[in-house]
Amino acid sequence: MYVITNMHVYVCIMNVCNMHVCMYVCMYVCMYVCMYVCMHVCMHVCEYACMHACMYVCMHACMHVCMDVCMDVCMYVCMYASMYVICMYICMHVCNIHTMHIYF
Repeated sequence: MYVITNMHVYVCIMNVCNMHVCMYVCMYVCMYVCMYVCMHVCMHVCEYACMHACMYVCMHACMHVCMDVCMDVCMYVCMYASMYVICMYICMHVCNIHTMHIYF
């Protein structure tokens, strides 16, 4: 018999899932997505522009610009674009499972 009260879930959310953690996780994931996307974009741009002659310089410059732009987008997405709603949904789900294992 599972007994889940709103209080247990609330305590779980306050302790386990605060917004700083969500923001950190979001930015971390976003950074890796940016690296992957920028690497592919820059490879194509620089191959087309350089034909191997200036590949290193092109890649370095391209990655710098691309990562700057991409991380700015990440910051916006993680902070504003319903991140809190998504975060709370995930946390509620995690905490429901979490409380089911503790309180039964």
